[in-house]
Amino acid sequence: GIESDIAKRDKGSLAAIAAGEYDKYIIKWATECKNFNLPVLLRFAHEMNDPYHYPWGPQNNEASDFIAAWKHVHNVFVNAGATNVIWLWNPHLSYSFDEFYPGDEYVDIISFGVLNFGTSVSWSQWWTFEELLSNSYEKLKLHNKPMMISEFGSLVVGGDRSEWFKDAFAMIPEKYSQIRSIVFFHYSNEKSTDKSLNWQFADDKKVLLTIKASISSW
Repeated sequence: GIESDIAKRDKGSLAAIAAGEYDKYIIKWATECKNFNLPVLLRFAHEMNDPYHYPWGPQNNEASDFIAAWKHVHNVFVNAGATNVIWLWNPHLSYSFDEFYPGDEYVDIISFGVLNFGTSVSWSQWWTFEELLSNSYEKLKLHNKPMMISEFGSLVVGGDRSEWFKDAFAMIPEKYSQIRSIVFFHYSNEKSTDKSLNWQFADDKKVLLTIKASISSW
């Protein structure tokens, strides 16, 4: 059936990419990026070390296959002249990630998610920004690359969301100065767990004011 075909395709998919089996598709993408002619941030196969969420994860692929696929895709883009592409390597910070690093010459920015699920799900608690990031940051810092929080947010249940953002923004310039950019995880209906979660804060006046005040203090 279709499901078994997909499972078969997903198994070893990164080795297939590295072997050039998807080059026709990748070259098309690379050419479109080149023709776009503005900077493009490419977060290829993000959270590649998470065995639960994505078909390119370690449940289907070896770390060495991820690195080979990354280098192959990178080289296809360079050969197509897509030098406007900025390469974001994005591990999941809850799992071991060192063995998935493709090498300094293949990575422009190291990015990662910092998401406080609070007490909304059974396996979480109200973690501070520092608790979620500090251990991983010291390791990632060794690569001496600019960093981006590519998924940044907090749920409401379990603590004071406004204070959570305030503390995070106060810490970033002092303790986490390699973080140069932030993308808010502003989903209203995220379903990576067994329930629908709302990360939006556009209608939360207190949080909005806190974020604006924090950023303007930089």
